[in-house]
Amino acid sequence: MALELQKSNEQRAKELLNRPWRMLIGGELTGTEEGQTFDSHCPATGEYLASVPFAQKRDVERAVEAAQA
Repeated sequence: MALELQKSNEQRAKELLNRPWRMLIGGELTGTEEGQTFDSHCPATGEYLASVPFAQKRDVERAVEAAQA
């Protein structure tokens, strides 16, 4: 039973990670202006985790502007 639960939890985690990731800017989930992403890997195992937004200067500026508003 415990092994089945562990596999089930691992599968759910993989499903969660295998979805489009967005950034939260100004209370809205958004991608980068240029649509760039990079692959994130587990530091302990090197296993691929997810493709996540790769924020550029303009994305950071949008986030700062939203935070200051």
